[in-house]
Amino acid sequence: MKTNKTIVEQALESLKGTGPVEGDRAWMLEDSNRRERWTPYFENEFDLREDKVLKHYDTPPEQCELIRRQTEQLLDNVLMERLVSEGSVLSEATATTDIATFTTWALPLIRKIWPRLFANQIVSVQPMKGPTGKAHTVDFQYGSSGGAYASGTSIYANPDYNYSNDPGEATEPKEINMKVTSQTLTAIAKKLKALYSREAVQDLASQYGLNLDSEVFKILGMQIEREINGEIILAVYAAATTNTTWSSTQPVSGAWSNATPKEYAESLFDSVNDANKQIFDRIFRDGNWILCGSSFANRLRKLSSFRVLDKDAEGSVVSGPNLFGVLKEQFKVYKDPFFSADQAIVGHKSADWMYTGYVYAPYIPLWATPIIYNTKMEPSRGVMSRYAKFAKNGDFFATVTVTS
Repeated sequence: MKTNKTIVEQALESLKGTGPVEGDRAWMLEDSNRRERWTPYFENEFDLREDKVLKHYDTPPEQCELIRRQTEQLLDNVLMERLVSEGSVLSEATATTDIATFTTWALPLIRKIWPRLFANQIVSVQPMKGPTGKAHTVDFQYGSSGGAYASGTSIYANPDYNYSNDPGEATEPKEINMKVTSQTLTAIAKKLKALYSREAVQDLASQYGLNLDSEVFKILGMQIEREINGEIILAVYAAATTNTTWSSTQPVSGAWSNATPKEYAESLFDSVNDANKQIFDRIFRDGNWILCGSSFANRLRKLSSFRVLDKDAEGSVVSGPNLFGVLKEQFKVYKDPFFSADQAIVGHKSADWMYTGYVYAPYIPLWATPIIYNTKMEPSRGVMSRYAKFAKNGDFFATVTVTS
């Protein structure tokens, strides 16, 4: 991937005078200027449709395009922040060198990490253009009184089968209103730093041709990515409205007492289906993904309705939540080595980014300090990520817990 000064100078030129908001379009819309700025980061061998992690997740082309627009906005945010904070717009001679150095470290890593963020697979990602912003979601509500529910009540989980009955000739019919709701978000931060020795930098460079500064920066960025993934998963788990339990011990009486062990093990799908029904009853959509721990995943693997996807059997592509298989040709199943071993989350991820139960809103995905030396001549680097999050509606999620 090119990271030379020419690319940065072109991005600088296209951003000059625009301000952080003016002169560009919302992230979800096609913006030819923004697209041209970052073309070298997304075309040819860097095409997101060929990214090995996104291919592992079976990411469709239309979602790859949405992820590209999100990432372009984040790259704009980082470059604009650098320009403003460093006074770069007014001092090009020094600024372009500074930005080029910064770009060599940060921008390609943002391009590499953030499209692969697991959040893209299970929740809505809505980049912010500043430290505060709004997360938008959509709801449909009864708009007229006189039905089974008051005006302003969501139609989801509140069925009224007589609401649209003909009120009679020359009488105004009842209304269904689309309600776009917003939540003001404020960015929070994650920060890390690493301390290492100059001798280690020199030795790795001379013996193996490795740039330790670059490797340290990459590890810091990946650690923050791992933490954000885990934070979102735990928040979704906490937001889930309902929980279904399944006992791993076969009953000695009742309907399942005469079943074979294999037949009883198959009943785990009944609990998953019960959790899915709870989602459907509330949002009128079936769940389409499951995230589970290792023991739960092992139980699912043994079900006759489970199809294993051995895309990353050696764990060389994804080390965290990975696409492990498909259940009943309905649920994508993700196995997370860090999630509770015998629990699962069932959730719905809509193709509509506004129709969601949870929002992750990145602002500055990865900001880096220059190399800083202490009095012991030890170099140090720091990174920071700023983002917001919003648990909008737990009805999109349900959990399943295995008991003994």
